[in-house]
Amino acid sequence: MGADVEAFNPVFDVTPADLIDAIVTEKGIVERPDTARMAQLMSRKHLH
Repeated sequence: MGADVEAFNPVFDVTPADLIDAIVTEKGIVERPDTARMAQLMSRKHLH
């Protein structure tokens, strides 16, 4: 890219949290994801 070209290339998703209704993973679906719901999904109980 030339020095006069501007680019925005984040290495993570920049979608505002209030626009996310659910997160779908191989371990299940988390509706209205928040810290507690994500922690529950990622607990040892769900990982095995």
